[in-house]
Amino acid sequence: MTAHVRMIDVSSNNHPTAAPIDWAQVKAAGYGAVMVKATEGETYVNPWLKADADGAHAAGLQVGYYHFARPGQSDGDSQADAALTAVDGLPRQLGLALDLEVTEGLPWVKLAAWAQAFHAYAKTVVEHSPLYVNDYFLANLPGAPFDWWLWLAQAARPRRQVWAWQETTPVVVPGITGLTDVGWLYPG
Repeated sequence: MTAHVRMIDVSSNNHPTAAPIDWAQVKAAGYGAVMVKATEGETYVNPWLKADADGAHAAGLQVGYYHFARPGQSDGDSQADAALTAVDGLPRQLGLALDLEVTEGLPWVKLAAWAQAFHAYAKTVVEHSPLYVNDYFLANLPGAPFDWWLWLAQAARPRRQVWAWQETTPVVVPGITGLTDVGWLYPG
């Protein structure tokens, strides 16, 4: 597997002093793609969503979004709708990923159905809807990654086909305050 594009993901946590990200510095440091946290559950919208999306796009990065799933709060369709509403009109070359890190008490089979509902709804609007999970979730979700593109979070380089790989140790990225999750995008 050949790495094509260095990628980061960011959220409001990357603005601890309310300072904007210097996207030109990020680009100059060799990063070519970013996944911006858009939403969480049905009600949270990242207050830096538009600024980060527009800034990254203007600096020449490919932009996509992720939705942090709260499966215990509402159904997958409702959360997909909230996420798609939040990113409407923003640059989105990399689509909308489902970030699945918590079960909130749902059994694995129901969580898999929840994720599939989110994906089916998202695919009515965006071309790409990757699944972001770690090895543990991937091993326990029946049918995962559901023929989706897989954005895998794990320490070791993946030995399977993935859309993107997030290394699990955040690093300092020029232009961003604090630590940032980094990885590789494997387009194609």
